[in-house]
Order: sequence, then structure tokens, then C-alpha cells
Amino acid sequence: MEGVSYPKTGFYTKLTDYSSSNPDKPAVIYFKKQTASYIEMKKCYDSLNEFFHINEIEPTDRIAIITANELSVAMLVMPIIDNAVVVTVDPDKSISELEIYFSRAKVDYIITDDISSSGYSAAVNFGIGVILFDTNYLTDNISFKFSLLHQIKKSSRTPDPDEIKYIMIKTTSGTTGEPKLVPTTARSIEDAVNRMGITFQFSEKDVTLIVTTIYKAIAIYRILYSLMHYGTLVVMDGFNHARLIEVIEKHNITNFTAAPAVLSSFASYAENNSIEIADSTLRFVRASGAPMAMSLYNRLEKVLGTEIVMTYGSHETLNITCTYRAPKGFKEGSVGVSTGPEIKLLNNELLIKGESVFPGYENQEINNDDYFTDGWFHTGDIGYIDEDSYVFITGRIKEMINRGGEKISPYEVETIIMKHPDIIDCAVFPYLNNYESENVGAVIVLNAGSTLKLKSLRSFLSSSLTSYKMPTLLYIVDEIPKSENGKVQRNKLYSHLIKSSPSGGVSLETEHFKASNNLTKSQKRMRSIWRHALNSVNIGVEDVFTEVGGDSLNGARVLSDIENKFKIKIPVNILFEGGTIKGLTAFIEAEYSRRNNFRHLVPVKVTGDKKPLICIHSGLGDATTYRHIGKYFNKDRPVYALRFDMRNTKWPHPITFDLLAEKYIKDIKRLDQEGPYFICGNCWGGVLAYKIASELIAGGSEVGMLALFDSADKTNGRKKDKNIYQLRSRFRIVFKESLDQLRGVSLKKKIRLIIKKSFNIVNLVYLTQNKKIYKFAQTRNYIWLMKLMGKSGALGFAYDKFMPEKYSGKVHYFKAIKGRSGISNGHKYWKGVCNEFEMIEMNCHHNEMVTGANSMELAEILNDIMRGSDD
Repeated sequence: MEGVSYPKTGFYTKLTDYSSSNPDKPAVIYFKKQTASYIEMKKCYDSLNEFFHINEIEPTDRIAIITANELSVAMLVMPIIDNAVVVTVDPDKSISELEIYFSRAKVDYIITDDISSSGYSAAVNFGIGVILFDTNYLTDNISFKFSLLHQIKKSSRTPDPDEIKYIMIKTTSGTTGEPKLVPTTARSIEDAVNRMGITFQFSEKDVTLIVTTIYKAIAIYRILYSLMHYGTLVVMDGFNHARLIEVIEKHNITNFTAAPAVLSSFASYAENNSIEIADSTLRFVRASGAPMAMSLYNRLEKVLGTEIVMTYGSHETLNITCTYRAPKGFKEGSVGVSTGPEIKLLNNELLIKGESVFPGYENQEINNDDYFTDGWFHTGDIGYIDEDSYVFITGRIKEMINRGGEKISPYEVETIIMKHPDIIDCAVFPYLNNYESENVGAVIVLNAGSTLKLKSLRSFLSSSLTSYKMPTLLYIVDEIPKSENGKVQRNKLYSHLIKSSPSGGVSLETEHFKASNNLTKSQKRMRSIWRHALNSVNIGVEDVFTEVGGDSLNGARVLSDIENKFKIKIPVNILFEGGTIKGLTAFIEAEYSRRNNFRHLVPVKVTGDKKPLICIHSGLGDATTYRHIGKYFNKDRPVYALRFDMRNTKWPHPITFDLLAEKYIKDIKRLDQEGPYFICGNCWGGVLAYKIASELIAGGSEVGMLALFDSADKTNGRKKDKNIYQLRSRFRIVFKESLDQLRGVSLKKKIRLIIKKSFNIVNLVYLTQNKKIYKFAQTRNYIWLMKLMGKSGALGFAYDKFMPEKYSGKVHYFKAIKGRSGISNGHKYWKGVCNEFEMIEMNCHHNEMVTGANSMELAEILNDIMRGSDD
């Protein structure tokens, strides 16, 4: 038509050529009876384009399709995106919900065939334009008629010039807050369509089935991919197990896409009814939305008789990876290799760059600079890339479960749960414990006739999961609640289960606890300590500490209370590695019979007959810092830590490193008279470790290893880099780093994080002031005031006064390369004060070196160093 242009995708020119040579080729088939050919698709295109031109519909006008007819949606999408912007919307929402949505997405028109629909009422109430269409599906020649019922109420909003490029607006699921508005450009669709065509070898012979509701963005992508490759599209009115098989066979389907949960449900249906699709026309079935367990992959291949393909993408990036024709096929837990976009990792987060990446969120309250770094989009997904370039997604930053400082990936736990033969679907979620930390909950779907208790599930998981990752709450349901996008909203799942599950969940307490009236006096005292620390009454003598809510926070309290009441130092690993009331009291009773003479050494790990590792306490005198390292050490190597105790030890003031080294070496010699000695220390403790090692060598002893974990330098005169050390600068850096944790979380979590970070800053000021007051008291010889300043004042003063002398041995220096530590020069200082120096870089922040996965890496390196000295 003269004067009419198709400015966005260029699809119309291709449609014109193809429909003239293939007029009767099916373009869209509604599975029940209607079929629209390519020539009918072109006529619909011409009619709508002419209507838009006459009524001055602008390329930036946003149009929401409101209809219950799936075939109409498939027919209307392409002409709308070439002439305007299609807005994805659920037509079944209530009037009030649609009014909110129209406002949020800046909708200008709706196009509908039903003036009795809630969408029509919402549009009239909200004052936006209404386009009415009428279709004739009863003849051999499908046609559309359009009329304008309500003229657009012109907005004062001035469209951004870039909006001319938009073809679609969709929203994220809003799992962690308000849904985000995601625009899709013609350029990004063109790139994605070309890549998908090459990757999946799409052609006009392909028949693509849409099993999801047609209004969803993922369905609209399938429409575009199919029509732009001249294929045939088959649409259903929602997922149905029996109908899926019927449609695949009737229409010679070559591919379809579904979430793993949907495919799992279908596999169970097929298995229960002894159904296998043999000799089908399926080329592949795509699974997207979550990683897939190998057990489900094998079941699906058997049932569907075709290749199962994992893909990974998002509204913001479109497709990123897939396993189809990947070098090594399917790998369990992997979403495949890149289909074109660039991928890199930053702090274990996947960042994406490419033509298909969206330009940025439209929400006014969102700062897009928080989501982009030099053109790289932050996906929020945590993962890694293996040596074959396969991408693995291990969790989402905002979905990681924080149990007492330990980060747990729900995907990891789900993958192992799904290996249980009776479980066909599961989801793992966080729920708050009494310390505002999080515990692990699980909801599962079982095979018909199966029963499973929490205790049995935990027993099954025990060989694959560490204790702190174990679920302590279990729900068994017929179907796991999901969002309208088919995703599990983990942060909302617990509250949803509480409301919707009539039988409730089974917790570790309600299932596992058995009261006992035959406790010894020591066991009763120990149970009282646990009850107060865990804020729980129902604790049995054989309950494992980490399995009933124990973590590093309440664990420190338990260890402290045990020492106060029993006057025994419990090894850290005995509590955290399967520790029970029964086991701890047995250890205490054994210790009473062989009370050692140690005044400062605390056993972290007591097993093994090799020379022990001696860890030097932190600047607060704490020994629990090293419990993570002890957990990962070889069984043949004991680990001890020195602890500074002001209550049970009479220390002369002022405290100095000379005094500390003298006292601590006496304990070390009691433990091992001969050496060689293996000494290490984190940060502040590394400096004291240096002093202790120097004194041991001066006394004629051999030091097999001296390891400093990211210790700061001791430059004479304390010349400080203002950008690194000043309190004000440290406050600014901590505040900036904290902002990343606050974005996108609920108000309740924001408040808790702000309180926590504020406490850390207050604590920093408190420690600094204690040291200053201690120094003042020392100049006046106010012993009482020095004692009043506690451990922080005494140890801070001792640290400031100490200046290292030349060390005759070798220093192993572990340097954190992230954050502030990455730009510090501590390693250069220590290299200059020893005869031999080795630096080992750790890919972490300063305060992460002795925790989590980093402590495992650290322990392995230390093991190797000490093994060399043993030999």
C-alpha cells in the first residue's frame, strides 16, 4: 500500500515474497480446528497496518492484546511489533490489577475482541485507547476487521528517541520486588532469531508447538522464531498431558519448549500410563528456566524419544547458551555453551554482552548503572564456566540462603534431592530462624504411593551434603507453587506454603525430637546451653548441632558458655562436625580425667599424629576464626588455635608482643617439645605469628612454615595511605560495598542489613577508641583503665607498638586480590623483612580468606606446604 512503511523488523517484505509462492502453507494452527495460512497472515498484516496508518498509531504507541483466542494473538503479534510496541499482559488479571499494569507499562491502547472483558473495563477506566477487532474463522478465508472504539487520551509523556526501536515491553516476574519493565528492540530480536536459526537449524519444515499460555513473552518469542523462519506454529490453550501427545502425533511437531518442572510432570504422567513416543517427528525438546537433573534428562529422552536440550537466557538477554550440538552434548547441571553472546565472570556472577542484550530497565526507580558495567549486563546468576566452555548456574545472588554466614545455593541442594528415586519435583527455600539468619527448607512432590519423612530424606542426603546445607523443614505437596512465568519464587515460597498447605510442614524438631528423662547431670547442663543459644526447647541429646539451627553465631555462644560452665575448651570441629549433646559431654568427661596444662591453646581439630598447625588468634583474641580451615585439613593433621583470654589469665599491663609470644610459646612447647613448628595467622594474627616464629628460631627451634594471611604492613612511623586506612575512608568503602547488598531486597531485609552494617561501623569506632584510651592509660600508668579497655584495647596497643626485625626463614604470604586488599602493598613490606618469600594470590576479599570455599583452597595449599616439610 502506497505511503505505508514497515520500519522495524523488515518481516513484511519476506512475508510478501513467501506468501506469494506458498499461499496455502500453514502459518499458525490452533490445535482444535482453525488454521491460518501465510497468505491469510499477510492479509491480516495489511489490514492492521492500514488501520494503524489511518488512525495515526505511532511506532512508539504501546498496545496490549486482550483476547482469549490464541490464534488471534499469534496472528496479531507480528504486524503490531512492526508498526507499534506490543505489551505482554495476562488478560485474566482483575480490572484493578490491569489498571495498575497499564499505568506501570505506559500502555496507550488495548486491542481486543471482547468488550465484556476485564481488560476492556480497565482500559475505559484508565482512559486509554481501545481497538476492537472482529475475526471470521468459520470460512476458508480468515479475515480481520478493526475499529477504534476509544481514541487515545494523549499523554504528556515524551517518548525517548530510542523507543522507536522498541518492539515489545515485558515484565520480569518480580520475585524480589516490583516487576521490572524490560524493552526488546528490533535489533535484539533480529540477532536472537539469526543465532537460534543457526544453532537449531530452523527451516520452513519445522513445526513448533507452544505449550505455555500464549500471552507470555516466551510464547511470543516462539511465534517470532517460527514465522521468521517460515515454519508452522501450533498453539494450544495451556498444557495438558494427554493433549500434548495427541498434538505431537497429529501435527508432526518437530520441537517445543517447556520448563523442567512441566517436563518432569509430563514424564511422570507418561511413566504412570506406560506411554513412550516412538518414531515421532520431534527433532528436540528444549528445557529452560532451571538446571536439570540427569535422572530427569534420562527419563525424558526415554519417554519423548528425542534429544533433550538445555537452554539459558532471560527477558533481558534473550537466549545465551544451549546444549544442542554442543561439543560434549548434555552435562548434568550445565546449561550448555554460548550461542553467540559474550560471557564472563565477575565475583562468580555471569555477565553478558551482545546484540540481543536489552538497553536497560524502564522503571524510574531503577539506576541502570547498577546492572551494567562497561556494556556488560549483570545477570544476577552465580555460576562458573568449565574447561569445555560449558556454563553452570549454581544460584542467584538474591536467592542464596545465608545460614549463619555460610552461603548455600538452593540449586545445589535441589540437584542432590532430585536424585532420590521417590521424588519427581522439588524446590529449596529459606526461612528465618530465631537469630534472623536463615535455615534451609524443602518442598517436594512424590511419586504416587510414596511416603518420605524428613529424617529419611536427610539420611539420603548425608553422603552428598554438608550438615549446614541440610533441609530442616519439609513440605510434601501435589504441586509446587510457581509464578505466572513458571518460576519458583523462593523468597516468597515459605509464606505461600504456610497459607496454602493445610497439613503444614514437618520440621526437624517435630519429627526428630524424643524427650528423655534419663540424662546425666552434664547432659542436662549441656542441653540447657544449647536451648538458650538456639532458642529452642525441643532438643535431643543425639541431635546434631548444625542440623537443629547451629551456625557460627550461636556456635560461638555455645563454646563460650561451655567453657564458662565446664571450664573446658571444646575443640571447634567437635561442635561443628556432627557435634551432639551426648558427644560433647562425653568429650568433657574424658577431658576431666586428663586435664591438659594448656592455658592459651584451643583444639580446633584433634585427630592425627603429624605435627600440628598452630593458628594465631585475631585482633579480638578469637580462636573460632579458624574452624573453617580445620574442617578441610587432612585427618592426619591436628589443628590448634591460640586464644587471648583476659578473664581466666592474669596478664601484666601494658600488653606487648614480647609478652604474648613468651606466654604462647610455653603452650606450644607443652604441645610439642621438638618441632618443626607450623605457624599461621590471619591479618592481625599473622603479625603476631611472625613474632612467635622469630622467637622460636632465636631459641634454637625449627619453624617448618610461617604463613601470613593478608597481613598489613608495619611500616615505621605508620605512614598510612589515606584512601585505604583512614577511618572515614573505611566507612565510605564499607558503605559503598553495602549498597550492593541493599538493592532489590525487601524492606525488612534492608532494615536488618542497615542495622548490621551500622553495628559494624560502630564496632570499628569502638575498637579504635579503646586502643587510643589504652595508650593514654599506659602513658599515665592507669592499670585499672587499661584493664577496662578489654581485649580490643590491649591487643590493638600491642600491635601498634610492635615492629618486626629481620626474619631468617621463609614467609608464605597469602594475598587477597579483591576489594581494598587487592590494591594494598602488604606483601611488598613482608618480602622486605625476610630471607625468603613466596606469595600466593587468593581470589577473594580480605575477610573471606578463612571462610567458605576459600578456606578449603587455603587448607589444601597449607597441607601441601606442610607435607613438604614433613617429608
